Amino acid sequence: MQEAAPNSFKQMRVETLAIMGVVVAAIVILFIVLSGRQAALRASNVGFDGLQVWLTANKMSAQSFTGGWQLEPDTIGLLVVPVFDSRFDQKRVAPKTKEEFLQQQDEYDLRFSPLSKKRSSVPTMVVLPKWRSGVRLADVAHPELLIENGRISDMLQRLLPDKQAALVPPTDAFTHIDYHGAEGQRLTATLYAAQLFASKYCNPVIGTQKAMILAECLFEAGKSDGVDATGKFLILSDPDLLNNHGLKLGDNAFIARHFLKSRVGDNRVVIDYSESNWIKSTANIPKRERSWEDLLRFFEPPLLFLWLSSAFLFVLLTWRGAVRFGPAKVVAFNDGSKQSTMIAAFSKIMRISGQDGAMASEYATARISAVASSLFGPAQARIMAREDNFVTYVRKRDSKLADRLSTALKKIHRLPSHASSEAAMKQIDELEQVLESIAHGS
Repeated sequence: MQEAAPNSFKQMRVETLAIMGVVVAAIVILFIVLSGRQAALRASNVGFDGLQVWLTANKMSAQSFTGGWQLEPDTIGLLVVPVFDSRFDQKRVAPKTKEEFLQQQDEYDLRFSPLSKKRSSVPTMVVLPKWRSGVRLADVAHPELLIENGRISDMLQRLLPDKQAALVPPTDAFTHIDYHGAEGQRLTATLYAAQLFASKYCNPVIGTQKAMILAECLFEAGKSDGVDATGKFLILSDPDLLNNHGLKLGDNAFIARHFLKSRVGDNRVVIDYSESNWIKSTANIPKRERSWEDLLRFFEPPLLFLWLSSAFLFVLLTWRGAVRFGPAKVVAFNDGSKQSTMIAAFSKIMRISGQDGAMASEYATARISAVASSLFGPAQARIMAREDNFVTYVRKRDSKLADRLSTALKKIHRLPSHASSEAAMKQIDELEQVLESIAHGS
């Protein structure tokens, strides 16, 4: 019954460690799967990894961001936010069949609140979704794989203070729209099944007031109904202007370079795929200088009681160690006492382990050392305590006694380590008789 508790405790520990290991492994696998899915989305034809590579190749600072740390708003020239959810704050229905997977309109769920905070914190471009998952999976663009127009119009009305904002159907399969750069460049944006929109709260950057793809818009209605009020952000209604697929069409890549360079200057373009707001907030943070009062706060209650307790404990330990018991005693050990202490320790260990034969051998060594110390004194004990030297000394005095001593020592040293106690005691008795004769005969 006494051994059952430790065994049960060990079994519980093993089970607990096993469960913890499974949980940790599951979390790691889930993280890898989610990271892999997002990486696949970014690298697909509807992703924006190509934009980062293109801007970096043109000596612009560009970064893809998936979350995990706070971003300093002062270093962000433009936050590009690709949206892959056509219905904010609504949970998507996971597809069950291959057909449902191809027709899926949302890649993941996105809340509107973090997006709204981002666009009010830093210059932001919101990139609306356009294609269903089938375009990413089959690598084929077809009008049947466009997201429903009603969903995109609802997104525009959620992003803008305009209940009339809506998509405008294109007139041709391929739409060509002129772009005039700030330095007089004239380029042409080429889009397949262009996703155009119109809103009175937006000023077109690419397109016209009645049909635009990139515009500077208001996210709150001001006192006037025009776009001259504050609180502006960019809307890109057709992601094919900047995504991996669209950069290869027409002058889209050059438009991206010229436009983004004119907006950010020497700051960064951050392509933000994160679902939360990681922009560091600088509002309502008072700036104050440090003073001695900040340090003195560490000595106010309740921390004051901690310091007093520590001081009392230090004084108590000092008194107990240095006054009550006094300083540590210095004990002088000679070589003989050291050897005796060591042999006693070895003997105890061997007695516990059942090695009576080995213990008898150590005992014989200790007895020779003790007799040598009593005969020759501490100065000569180290030399004469060696068995060969001690036997030689005895032989000079009494050859028969030396033969008995040598025989007794050999029998003891030849005992097996796990010899019985009776066999060990028999040889030790013989040794003791010889040593008594030597001690009294000398």
